[in-house]
Amino acid sequence: MVPGPPTARARLRALAVALTAAAALGALPAGASAQLAVEHVRATISEVEGDGDGVVGPGETFELTERIRHADSLTPSLTNVTGFVSEDEIQLIALQRASSYPDMAFGEEADNTPPYAWMVSSDADCGAAYDMSLRVGADQGEAQVPFRISTGGPGPLASYESADVPKPVTDLTPVESALTVTGAGRVKDLQVRVGDLTHTSAGDVTIELVAPSGASVVLVSARGDERDDFAGTVFSDAATQSIRSAAPPFTGTYRPQEPLANLAGEEAQGEWKLRVTDELGTDEGELNAWGLDVRTAVCDGKPVAFFEASPSPVLPGQTLTLDASGSSDPNGSIVSYEWDLDDDGQYDDATGVSPTTSFPVRGRHPVALRVTDDRGDTGTRTMQVSVTDPPVAALDASPASPLTGQDTVLDASGSSDPDGAPLERYEWDLDGDGAFERNGGPEPTITAQWGSPGTRTVGVRVTDEDGAGAVDTLDVVVRNRPPVPAFTHPAPVLAGSAMTFDAGGSTDPDSAISRYEWDFDGDGTYEVDGGTAPTAQHAFPAAGDVTVGLRVTDEHGAVETTTRSVSVTLAPVASFTATPNPVSLQRPVAFDASASSDADGTIARYEWDLDGDGSFETDTGAVPSATRSYSTGGTRSVRLRVTDDDGAQATATVALTAATVRPVAAVAGTPGTVDAG
Repeated sequence: MVPGPPTARARLRALAVALTAAAALGALPAGASAQLAVEHVRATISEVEGDGDGVVGPGETFELTERIRHADSLTPSLTNVTGFVSEDEIQLIALQRASSYPDMAFGEEADNTPPYAWMVSSDADCGAAYDMSLRVGADQGEAQVPFRISTGGPGPLASYESADVPKPVTDLTPVESALTVTGAGRVKDLQVRVGDLTHTSAGDVTIELVAPSGASVVLVSARGDERDDFAGTVFSDAATQSIRSAAPPFTGTYRPQEPLANLAGEEAQGEWKLRVTDELGTDEGELNAWGLDVRTAVCDGKPVAFFEASPSPVLPGQTLTLDASGSSDPNGSIVSYEWDLDDDGQYDDATGVSPTTSFPVRGRHPVALRVTDDRGDTGTRTMQVSVTDPPVAALDASPASPLTGQDTVLDASGSSDPDGAPLERYEWDLDGDGAFERNGGPEPTITAQWGSPGTRTVGVRVTDEDGAGAVDTLDVVVRNRPPVPAFTHPAPVLAGSAMTFDAGGSTDPDSAISRYEWDFDGDGTYEVDGGTAPTAQHAFPAAGDVTVGLRVTDEHGAVETTTRSVSVTLAPVASFTATPNPVSLQRPVAFDASASSDADGTIARYEWDLDGDGSFETDTGAVPSATRSYSTGGTRSVRLRVTDDDGAQATATVALTAATVRPVAAVAGTPGTVDAG
């Protein structure tokens, strides 16, 4: 007989038990003030009064076993351990809050005896979650352990995969990848699959799961080291090993850093996100694949029939495999699977978890499953199987061999559906990895570019209105763009002096320049190989016009050249006299540079440093003379700088002495020494 709602007598008994539990709070060890490290391991609830289906739902009474772990390494053992559970939930009526635990050595786990107990309000939602707090007291101290419970049993498993990957993981900036859960209901159980997350230093990474409401749990943070990636990593509260104690490589199933049970009771339907944060700089990575397995809560205790058909859609006459392994029973086990494959209402066409069948003609064919559990309860599910001819995919590219950076039109308008209906969706794989990362919707063309040369295998996947699909691929040969050579040189270029030629202004639109070669004698032979260095020095032996050539080669072997006509000129000769020298103070000195010369042109400018401070402050233009008197005695270096009509320069210096006593006799000017440069 299925128990009915709690009677008035039962409520009085519940109140009495609750008062007893409240009094038991005083039984926690007195003076237990040291803070202990105690961890929540697992909370298990079971129906004790209700409809007898073994699943805790609204209006029913349940018992709670809260398993804890002694995690305080500084305390060898915990003795006289008791617990008291509190909650702030108006939908729960407490029946038993206090309980005790056995003595625990460090690292041991234990369950409470007797179980804690509550009654769920009749107006509560199926799958509603409740936040609890367990106060653990022992002779050695106390701890506060938060945990969460939720009503209902686990429904069928629904799996979802991310579609917006890959995503780069950059320094100090969270990156989020999203997927959409379509099934309605409250979350009962979650499992996160990180299929591929690469990072140069996995120990820098924090991974979080974010629910549609914004609530989140940390799956892992600061675990691993350089080159420790997450590959085939599964986070599940049911795992035997915690990620906290795991060593890389992280492949396998681990309990997350924070329990996924913290998200129990969340609305499942909506956008879920995986948030990856690189907490330190200088490293980088990429999130390539992740997924989510969700079970929503059910509260009627009956088995839930669930199956998938593959392939879907299926061709006429093609073998169709049915898989009912996703069916579930919240309070027992399924003992039989029966199928109705001919739509006659009788489940007599096949048995077993995974039968096969086929349909000879096109159309939508109903398939029904009935499951029976060990209590004799049944559940059914019917699904329409689409039997159709697949579409034909056809792909073209224009141009077929584009340059890097050039727009290329990918055109799948030649695709068709033998059934005569327009195609519903075109999806594109532009990098040849087999993943169709761009959804073009009903449009049969897209425009693409590639930044580096090489052969790209591009693909299109077309889907018809029945969900049938087809794929076509095409190799696009992306051609290299040649480099653009350019160089500069000093002006003027002086014969006999080493001049620096700089090709650093050369560019390549799609790679890098790997070789610089020079032709300094204009014979078309590049006799100077600069390798990867963009600069070279050369001294021309004589004046005249010379054609200088530069040849650059990029990383892909493309070669381009450029030439420039370079005028090589002779440097002028600077020479001047100072009269008189020595000179008396305040007496003018005449400086004469008319002896300066230029073998291949004329002197266009004379500049003077008359005070010997290194700065040519007096500019006499094309006039080769200057005059100056001095008010202080001493010897100073007077300098001349001449510039010819080609811009070449030379300097000369004369040591001039200013005397404090007028000389006895005039002395002819002394020619200066010449510094050509």
